[in-house]
Amino acid sequence: MTRDYPEHLTIAETVENFRIGRTHLYQLIGSGDIEAVKLGSRTLVRTASLRDFFDNLPPVGVRRHP
Repeated sequence: MTRDYPEHLTIAETVENFRIGRTHLYQLIGSGDIEAVKLGSRTLVRTASLRDFFDNLPPVGVRRHP
């Protein structure tokens, strides 16, 4: 089941909808794995970046070798 999301989500919306911990989300943003923008004091997460991140995660049981 695929859900349609707006182009950007707040940190709280991302944490709630994608079941990512707040601290982990900020780490992913800081590392550049997930893109976010600032609008005043609010941090908005790019939904396309979230999709790309999850689409590129390895399946369970499959190990990636560097």
